Amino acid sequence: MDVSTSGPRRGPYAKSSRQRDEIIEAALAHFGQHGYHGASMREIARNVGLSQAGLLHHFRTKADLLIAVLESRDNLTSAMARAAAAQAEDPLAGLIAVVEDNAARRGLVQMFVVVSAEATDDTHPAHDYFRQRAQQVIGWTRAGLRQAADQGMVRADLDLDLAARQCQALMYGLQVQWLFDPTTDMVALFEALLAGFAPSPPKDASSRPAR
Repeated sequence: MDVSTSGPRRGPYAKSSRQRDEIIEAALAHFGQHGYHGASMREIARNVGLSQAGLLHHFRTKADLLIAVLESRDNLTSAMARAAAAQAEDPLAGLIAVVEDNAARRGLVQMFVVVSAEATDDTHPAHDYFRQRAQQVIGWTRAGLRQAADQGMVRADLDLDLAARQCQALMYGLQVQWLFDPTTDMVALFEALLAGFAPSPPKDASSRPAR
């Protein structure tokens, strides 16, 4: 291990890192409320006690800040999902953990829904990010379903690509429903989809009609 990079950051670097994290958190809420185009770098800076010039020291453009916000949250979500799957020894537990986490983070969900809708415009600075992210999520979900199939946890005849796309579509659609109606139980509804992928239970021989 390189000891020069281990342990907590100290001094000016630590302060700069903390400021960067604070900016990302403030920007997440701001993008969720105003979208990318309506967001103001001046307002984000003010929310963290910086001048606009101070904010630009960390992020040169609003597009840079948006991508940093998206990458930061995706990195945390991916790490959490991997840990949940490993702990449960269930390749699909990570998907459920992501939905559970979303249900506790309205600001995060609102930001993703608002900005991803804007980013369907191919001139949007996050268009390529969201397009690539969608393919990565489908690929990651497909891989989890493949592992589950190998372990006998989902039907052997399941169309994995279709099922992965259904998972992604339901996850996104539930987020929109939940933002309009907070009583929507995203976890239960998502678990119901996964339950539909499970193998059929064996028929009880005693219930078969006599010949």
